[in-house]
Amino acid sequence: MIAGRESGFLDLRLFRKRGKKNPMRRVVASTLCLLAPFLSHRPAHAVSVKVYAAADYSAGEYGSATVTHMLYVPLTAKVDFRAVAAKLTVPYLQVWNEGGPVTLVGDTPEEVVVVSEEYAAGYEEAGLGDIIGSVSWLAPPLLKGTVFVDVTAKAKLPTADAERGLGTGEADYSAQLDATKVMANLLLLGTLGYKVPGEPPGMALDAAFYGTLGAGYVFHPRLTAGLLTDLRQATLPDGDAPLELTAYLSAKLTGNWSLLTYAVKGFSDASPDYALGIQVSYRRRAD
Repeated sequence: MIAGRESGFLDLRLFRKRGKKNPMRRVVASTLCLLAPFLSHRPAHAVSVKVYAAADYSAGEYGSATVTHMLYVPLTAKVDFRAVAAKLTVPYLQVWNEGGPVTLVGDTPEEVVVVSEEYAAGYEEAGLGDIIGSVSWLAPPLLKGTVFVDVTAKAKLPTADAERGLGTGEADYSAQLDATKVMANLLLLGTLGYKVPGEPPGMALDAAFYGTLGAGYVFHPRLTAGLLTDLRQATLPDGDAPLELTAYLSAKLTGNWSLLTYAVKGFSDASPDYALGIQVSYRRRAD
Protein backbone atom coordinates (compact mmCIF):
# COMPACT_ATOMS: atom_id res chain seq x y z
CA MET A 1 0.00 0.00 0.00
CA ILE A 2 2.08 2.88 1.24
CA ALA A 3 5.52 3.23 -0.09
CA GLY A 4 8.58 1.92 1.19
CA ARG A 5 5.59 -0.09 0.30
CA GLU A 6 6.76 -3.63 0.74
CA SER A 7 8.15 -2.65 4.11
CA GLY A 8 4.87 -0.90 4.87
CA PHE A 9 7.12 2.02 5.42
CA LEU A 10 9.68 1.98 8.12
CA ASP A 11 8.37 1.40 11.59
CA LEU A 12 11.01 2.59 14.01
CA ARG A 13 10.78 4.18 17.43
CA LEU A 14 12.73 6.79 19.33
CA PHE A 15 13.62 6.00 22.92
CA ARG A 16 13.33 9.05 25.14
CA LYS A 17 15.36 8.90 28.33
CA ARG A 18 14.22 10.71 31.38
CA GLY A 19 16.60 13.21 32.94
CA LYS A 20 18.40 16.18 31.46
CA LYS A 21 16.34 17.92 28.79
CA ASN A 22 17.79 18.18 25.31
CA PRO A 23 16.01 20.52 22.81
CA MET A 24 17.37 18.62 19.78
CA ARG A 25 16.09 15.36 21.24
CA ARG A 26 12.62 16.87 21.45
CA VAL A 27 12.83 18.00 17.81
CA VAL A 28 13.92 14.54 16.67
CA ALA A 29 11.26 12.86 18.79
CA SER A 30 8.54 15.05 17.30
CA THR A 31 9.89 14.43 13.82
CA LEU A 32 9.88 10.65 14.17
CA CYS A 33 6.29 10.87 15.36
CA LEU A 34 5.42 12.66 12.13
CA LEU A 35 6.73 9.86 9.97
CA ALA A 36 4.26 7.20 11.06
CA PRO A 37 4.02 4.69 9.55
CA PHE A 38 7.52 5.45 8.22
CA LEU A 39 8.64 5.94 11.79
CA SER A 40 6.68 5.68 14.98
CA HIS A 41 7.73 7.07 18.31
CA ARG A 42 9.11 4.63 20.88
CA PRO A 43 7.10 5.66 23.92
CA ALA A 44 8.40 6.27 27.41
CA HIS A 45 5.04 4.90 28.59
CA ALA A 46 4.72 1.16 29.15
CA VAL A 47 1.90 0.85 26.62
CA SER A 48 0.62 2.91 23.71
CA VAL A 49 -2.09 2.19 21.15
CA LYS A 50 -2.22 3.69 17.67
CA VAL A 51 -5.03 3.49 15.10
CA TYR A 52 -4.54 4.24 11.39
CA ALA A 53 -7.12 4.93 8.67
CA ALA A 54 -5.82 5.23 5.12
CA ALA A 55 -6.79 5.26 1.45
CA ASP A 56 -4.48 4.36 -1.44
CA TYR A 57 -5.39 4.64 -5.13
CA SER A 58 -3.12 3.20 -7.83
CA ALA A 59 -3.29 2.56 -11.56
CA GLY A 60 -1.03 0.68 -13.95
CA GLU A 61 -0.87 -1.58 -16.98
CA TYR A 62 1.37 -4.17 -15.31
CA GLY A 63 2.62 -5.41 -18.67
CA SER A 64 -0.86 -5.79 -20.16
CA ALA A 65 -2.81 -3.84 -22.77
CA THR A 66 -5.30 -2.36 -20.29
CA VAL A 67 -5.09 -0.32 -17.10
CA THR A 68 -5.90 -1.89 -13.74
CA HIS A 69 -7.22 0.49 -11.08
CA MET A 70 -7.08 -0.33 -7.37
CA LEU A 71 -8.44 1.30 -4.24
CA TYR A 72 -6.97 0.01 -0.99
CA VAL A 73 -8.54 1.20 2.30
CA PRO A 74 -6.87 -0.37 5.35
CA LEU A 75 -7.70 0.04 9.01
CA THR A 76 -4.75 -0.70 11.29
CA ALA A 77 -4.37 -1.06 15.04
CA LYS A 78 -0.96 -1.13 16.67
CA VAL A 79 0.06 -1.76 20.28
CA ASP A 80 3.52 -0.87 21.63
CA PHE A 81 4.58 -2.55 24.86
CA ARG A 82 8.09 -1.45 25.80
CA ALA A 83 10.41 -3.21 23.31
CA VAL A 84 7.65 -5.12 21.47
CA ALA A 85 5.10 -3.85 18.95
CA ALA A 86 2.17 -5.80 17.48
CA LYS A 87 0.15 -4.61 14.49
CA LEU A 88 -2.97 -5.85 12.69
CA THR A 89 -4.26 -4.47 9.36
CA VAL A 90 -7.73 -5.20 7.96
CA PRO A 91 -8.17 -3.82 4.41
CA TYR A 92 -11.05 -3.20 2.04
CA LEU A 93 -10.04 -3.61 -1.60
CA GLN A 94 -11.65 -2.59 -4.89
CA VAL A 95 -10.21 -3.52 -8.30
CA TRP A 96 -11.44 -2.67 -11.79
CA ASN A 97 -10.05 -3.20 -15.26
CA GLU A 98 -11.35 -2.45 -18.76
CA GLY A 99 -9.98 -5.77 -20.01
CA GLY A 100 -10.23 -9.05 -18.09
CA PRO A 101 -9.83 -10.46 -14.59
CA VAL A 102 -6.75 -9.84 -12.45
CA THR A 103 -5.08 -11.71 -9.60
CA LEU A 104 -3.38 -9.72 -6.86
CA VAL A 105 -0.18 -11.18 -5.44
CA GLY A 106 1.23 -9.92 -2.16
CA ASP A 107 -0.01 -8.09 0.90
CA THR A 108 -0.61 -4.66 -0.68
CA PRO A 109 -2.19 -3.56 -3.98
CA GLU A 110 1.18 -2.42 -5.33
CA GLU A 111 2.41 -5.99 -5.40
CA VAL A 112 2.68 -7.94 -8.66
CA VAL A 113 -0.61 -8.12 -10.54
CA VAL A 114 -1.22 -10.93 -13.05
CA VAL A 115 -3.72 -9.79 -15.69
CA SER A 116 -5.79 -12.38 -17.56
CA GLU A 117 -6.85 -11.44 -21.09
CA GLU A 118 -9.44 -14.20 -21.44
CA TYR A 119 -12.47 -11.87 -21.27
CA ALA A 120 -13.32 -8.94 -23.47
CA ALA A 121 -15.78 -7.48 -20.97
CA GLY A 122 -14.72 -5.19 -18.16
CA TYR A 123 -13.86 -6.54 -14.73
CA GLU A 124 -14.66 -5.15 -11.29
CA GLU A 125 -14.49 -6.74 -7.84
CA ALA A 126 -14.49 -5.44 -4.27
CA GLY A 127 -14.33 -6.91 -0.79
CA LEU A 128 -12.15 -7.82 2.13
CA GLY A 129 -8.44 -7.93 1.35
CA ASP A 130 -5.79 -10.08 2.99
CA ILE A 131 -5.42 -9.36 6.71
CA ILE A 132 -1.83 -8.65 7.75
CA GLY A 133 -0.36 -9.25 11.20
CA SER A 134 3.13 -8.44 12.44
CA VAL A 135 5.27 -8.45 15.59
CA SER A 136 8.37 -6.28 15.97
CA TRP A 137 11.26 -6.16 18.41
CA LEU A 138 12.69 -2.71 19.08
CA ALA A 139 16.43 -2.86 19.60
CA PRO A 140 18.07 -0.42 22.04
CA PRO A 141 19.29 2.79 20.33
CA LEU A 142 22.81 2.62 18.90
CA LEU A 143 25.63 5.16 18.40
CA LYS A 144 24.61 7.51 21.21
CA GLY A 145 20.93 7.35 20.35
CA THR A 146 21.26 8.27 16.66
CA VAL A 147 20.53 4.84 15.11
CA PHE A 148 17.28 2.93 15.66
CA VAL A 149 16.66 -0.64 14.52
CA ASP A 150 13.57 -2.88 14.48
CA VAL A 151 13.27 -6.58 13.57
CA THR A 152 9.84 -7.64 12.30
CA ALA A 153 8.09 -10.92 11.49
CA LYS A 154 4.98 -10.55 9.33
CA ALA A 155 2.25 -12.84 8.03
CA LYS A 156 -0.38 -12.23 5.36
CA LEU A 157 -3.51 -14.23 6.09
CA PRO A 158 -5.49 -15.48 3.04
CA THR A 159 -8.76 -13.71 3.85
CA ALA A 160 -9.26 -12.17 0.37
CA ASP A 161 -11.44 -14.06 -2.11
CA ALA A 162 -9.05 -15.78 -4.54
CA GLU A 163 -11.84 -16.75 -6.94
CA ARG A 164 -12.60 -13.05 -7.45
CA GLY A 165 -8.93 -12.13 -7.92
CA LEU A 166 -8.59 -10.19 -4.64
CA GLY A 167 -5.76 -12.44 -3.44
CA THR A 168 -4.01 -15.73 -4.04
CA GLY A 169 -5.83 -17.66 -1.32
CA GLU A 170 -2.49 -18.54 0.27
CA ALA A 171 -0.56 -17.18 3.26
CA ASP A 172 2.69 -15.24 2.85
CA TYR A 173 5.45 -14.86 5.44
CA SER A 174 8.22 -12.32 5.67
CA ALA A 175 10.99 -11.07 7.95
CA GLN A 176 12.57 -7.63 7.76
CA LEU A 177 15.06 -5.29 9.37
CA ASP A 178 14.23 -1.56 9.56
CA ALA A 179 16.74 1.13 10.48
CA THR A 180 17.00 4.90 10.65
CA LYS A 181 19.97 7.21 11.21
CA VAL A 182 19.38 10.67 12.69
CA MET A 183 21.76 13.42 11.51
CA ALA A 184 20.55 16.77 12.86
CA ASN A 185 17.49 17.56 10.66
CA LEU A 186 18.20 14.74 8.22
CA LEU A 187 16.81 11.21 8.59
CA LEU A 188 18.31 8.32 6.60
CA LEU A 189 15.86 5.40 6.25
CA GLY A 190 16.31 1.80 5.19
CA THR A 191 14.61 -1.61 5.11
CA LEU A 192 15.86 -5.05 4.11
CA GLY A 193 13.43 -7.96 4.06
CA TYR A 194 12.74 -11.43 2.68
CA LYS A 195 9.31 -12.78 1.75
CA VAL A 196 8.17 -16.37 1.19
CA PRO A 197 4.84 -16.37 -0.69
CA GLY A 198 2.30 -19.16 -0.67
CA GLU A 199 1.76 -20.70 -4.10
CA PRO A 200 -1.83 -21.00 -5.33
CA PRO A 201 -2.76 -23.83 -7.72
CA GLY A 202 -1.48 -23.17 -11.23
CA MET A 203 0.80 -20.25 -10.29
CA ALA A 204 4.51 -20.43 -9.46
CA LEU A 205 5.78 -17.72 -7.11
CA ASP A 206 9.35 -17.16 -5.96
CA ALA A 207 10.62 -16.07 -2.57
CA ALA A 208 12.14 -12.61 -2.89
CA PHE A 209 14.30 -10.03 -1.15
CA TYR A 210 12.97 -6.48 -0.89
CA GLY A 211 14.35 -3.21 0.35
CA THR A 212 13.78 0.50 0.81
CA LEU A 213 16.25 3.37 0.89
CA GLY A 214 15.33 6.98 1.49
CA ALA A 215 15.72 10.19 3.40
CA GLY A 216 13.52 12.69 5.20
CA TYR A 217 14.16 16.28 6.17
CA VAL A 218 12.75 18.06 9.23
CA PHE A 219 11.47 21.45 8.11
CA HIS A 220 9.68 21.99 11.42
CA PRO A 221 9.08 19.79 14.49
CA ARG A 222 5.57 19.24 13.09
CA LEU A 223 6.44 18.95 9.38
CA THR A 224 8.68 16.47 7.54
CA ALA A 225 9.07 15.57 3.86
CA GLY A 226 11.23 13.14 1.95
CA LEU A 227 11.81 10.56 -0.77
CA LEU A 228 11.88 6.76 -0.66
CA THR A 229 13.02 4.23 -3.27
CA ASP A 230 11.48 0.77 -3.07
CA LEU A 231 13.06 -2.17 -4.92
CA ARG A 232 12.01 -5.84 -4.84
CA GLN A 233 13.00 -9.01 -6.61
CA ALA A 234 10.43 -10.38 -9.02
CA THR A 235 7.80 -12.65 -7.47
CA LEU A 236 6.76 -14.23 -10.77
CA PRO A 237 9.57 -16.35 -12.30
CA ASP A 238 9.46 -14.45 -15.62
CA GLY A 239 8.24 -11.14 -14.20
CA ASP A 240 9.92 -7.78 -13.80
CA ALA A 241 11.34 -6.53 -10.53
CA PRO A 242 9.14 -3.80 -9.00
CA LEU A 243 10.81 -0.39 -8.69
CA GLU A 244 9.05 2.67 -7.23
CA LEU A 245 9.86 6.18 -6.04
CA THR A 246 7.73 7.81 -3.33
CA ALA A 247 7.53 11.45 -2.24
CA TYR A 248 5.85 12.00 1.13
CA LEU A 249 4.76 14.81 3.42
CA SER A 250 3.98 14.13 7.08
CA ALA A 251 2.42 16.55 9.58
CA LYS A 252 1.66 16.27 13.26
CA LEU A 253 -1.73 17.94 13.64
CA THR A 254 -2.04 17.78 17.45
CA GLY A 255 -0.45 15.87 20.27
CA ASN A 256 -2.35 12.70 19.27
CA TRP A 257 -3.28 13.17 15.60
CA SER A 258 -0.98 12.90 12.55
CA LEU A 259 -1.50 13.16 8.79
CA LEU A 260 0.54 11.54 6.02
CA THR A 261 0.20 12.12 2.26
CA TYR A 262 2.27 10.64 -0.54
CA ALA A 263 2.64 10.15 -4.29
CA VAL A 264 4.28 7.20 -6.02
CA LYS A 265 5.79 6.74 -9.47
CA GLY A 266 6.47 3.22 -10.78
CA PHE A 267 9.35 2.35 -13.11
CA SER A 268 8.65 -1.27 -14.10
CA ASP A 269 5.83 -3.44 -15.43
CA ALA A 270 5.48 -4.94 -11.95
CA SER A 271 4.73 -1.54 -10.38
CA PRO A 272 1.78 0.81 -10.78
CA ASP A 273 2.24 3.71 -13.16
CA TYR A 274 1.34 5.99 -10.28
CA ALA A 275 -0.34 5.96 -6.87
CA LEU A 276 -1.68 8.53 -4.42
CA GLY A 277 -2.43 8.05 -0.75
CA ILE A 278 -3.44 9.63 2.51
CA GLN A 279 -3.37 8.36 6.09
CA VAL A 280 -4.69 9.72 9.37
CA SER A 281 -3.49 8.26 12.67
CA TYR A 282 -4.36 8.63 16.33
CA ARG A 283 -2.15 7.59 19.23
CA ARG A 284 -3.22 6.99 22.81
CA ARG A 285 -0.63 6.44 25.52
CA ALA A 286 -1.31 4.71 28.81
CA ASP A 287 -0.41 6.62 31.96
